[in-house]
Amino acid sequence: MIFTFLLLSIGCGLGIEASNQMKLIQDILESYDRKTKPTWDNNKAINVTFSMDLYQILELNEPQQFLLLNSWIIERWHDEFLFWHPEEYGNITELRLPYDCIWLPDTTLYNSLVMKDDDSRRLLNAKLTTNITRKAVLVELLYPTIYKFSCLLNLRYFPYDLQECTMTFSSWTYDSKGIDYLPYSDNIGTSNYLENEGWYLLKTTIQRKEVKYSCCPNS
Repeated sequence: MIFTFLLLSIGCGLGIEASNQMKLIQDILESYDRKTKPTWDNNKAINVTFSMDLYQILELNEPQQFLLLNSWIIERWHDEFLFWHPEEYGNITELRLPYDCIWLPDTTLYNSLVMKDDDSRRLLNAKLTTNITRKAVLVELLYPTIYKFSCLLNLRYFPYDLQECTMTFSSWTYDSKGIDYLPYSDNIGTSNYLENEGWYLLKTTIQRKEVKYSCCPNS
């Protein structure tokens, strides 16, 4: 088998679009602090829209009472500090940046048995779309992840048992006045789901619940 490549040298010069993009990135990140919640009114919560697409149930471990699954997560929010006017940068309205350049919600699966998610996020880019009406940038972060979380199983009717497992997501450091989570839809996406040989997936739902803790009245 023979592969033939025809290569054309185009030199090292940057096109106008690339030049505009580089200037845009430099301008919006010049004084940007990714450790600061990106809203000019610090009393206003950042609304984070959360959605999940389930790909596969890898394991339902009955002795150790946990579920292992493979999924894709999409988080969306508006960042006021990254806003730009497209006409000043060659009408660029979309941009992609490495996730570690910008502020991110510290979304955490509270009943997770594994807290580290650096491996799933380390190669990601966030999609930025400027919004003139809101004077903010819509940030969309999509990443694959494997969740291992606790699930209390009732084995009374094994092997014809019906199990229900719950995942609880929220911010680890912000209360509801800092970050407010909203479901993107009423259920988990299953259009690409691969059936498990031992279990049938009957139903998925997503609900938003507010929980007040005695230690933290705004949580």
